[in-house]
Amino acid sequence: MDDTKGSTVASENVCDILELGLWCNKALPRLVIKNRISGSKRMSPVSWLEKESRKLTMKGEDRKTVVLPVSDLTPTVRTLMKAFTSRPVFKALLWRTTMLVSDTVHTPKAILDPGELSLLPETKRGALWIADLTKSRDNGCFRPCFPLTEDERDALPTPPELPITDGKGAAQLKATGVTRRLVVANPNRWYRPLLLTSGALLCGFSVNFEDMSETASTLWDLVRDGQISGRDFALATEQAQVERMIRSVVVYMRHLPLLGGVSSSFLRDGYDALKERGYARRRRIPFPAGAIGPVEYKVTLCENAESGMFAIVAAPEGLTDRHEGDIVLEMPMDAYGKACDSDAFGGARDEYDTIANLFSAVSFSRWIESVSRFLEGILPSLV
Repeated sequence: MDDTKGSTVASENVCDILELGLWCNKALPRLVIKNRISGSKRMSPVSWLEKESRKLTMKGEDRKTVVLPVSDLTPTVRTLMKAFTSRPVFKALLWRTTMLVSDTVHTPKAILDPGELSLLPETKRGALWIADLTKSRDNGCFRPCFPLTEDERDALPTPPELPITDGKGAAQLKATGVTRRLVVANPNRWYRPLLLTSGALLCGFSVNFEDMSETASTLWDLVRDGQISGRDFALATEQAQVERMIRSVVVYMRHLPLLGGVSSSFLRDGYDALKERGYARRRRIPFPAGAIGPVEYKVTLCENAESGMFAIVAAPEGLTDRHEGDIVLEMPMDAYGKACDSDAFGGARDEYDTIANLFSAVSFSRWIESVSRFLEGILPSLV
């Protein structure tokens, strides 16, 4: 498929019928699907591979239909991705992108009014750090907006505060060495999400099941004659799509220690299914489009007093291709309380905010495991 607009970076035979390749025009790759029997080709976004239930239907010998699940394609796709990501220009852009995502994720939000600590404004709840300047504009401190695990406690002093001495941005926070200490203490929380988010962006996957090709193309535009330009380039966080991406990474990092105790499923008539298992409805909350997914959702909070379990059911009010049925999250009651406290930063709880964050964190967890099938162990290590 070589032409004046781009070329095939790599190709591999999957079986007697199917050949897969990666084609790109100096930017995002696309998946080339070739029928080796007929010679026909078509291209698809790489993100097509993310849904594990997907199947590829091909016409084989004697026009017989052959169905190949995505799991049969995974080894070949990993081989193609290894060829694509091993190029020096990719390694350089991956490093730059990961640093951009890291800087944005770790950018503190300044708090000047002590009253804001009682109920953090919406614009500051999506941060991992605050720059607490409530006592002094000149001698404040960085404070984490996430719970520390036992492995991470030595990364920060007791109490977990770092003096602000020369600015209150991400560069000044990182200059304290705290983000590197967190990566060393718990790379699964503080390194893996950044690397896979950045790698997925540049390889044409989604981020948290949302198409980010426009942002990814902007990043690839930094490449000039094999070199990375745009020294002062920053992610356009004022764009809603980029803001959602960064927030999804932040809430996943914040709530990751709790996610092991949260089970998720997709059920038809989720609330009725929970009632049969002894759950009782606490209340319902409507969520507008964009809060949980691209459509409106009716959210029902349930609890099972006998088992001490809490459940959240999100029923879409419109058509969505993100999932089938209702999204159901189940967790111990105390885990839900801890999630609310983690988002509140010692102030008043906002259940609406925490519910949206939990759905995002669980979705991100599903997404990161999906893309890791193709990228884990292949992306160049940056530490």
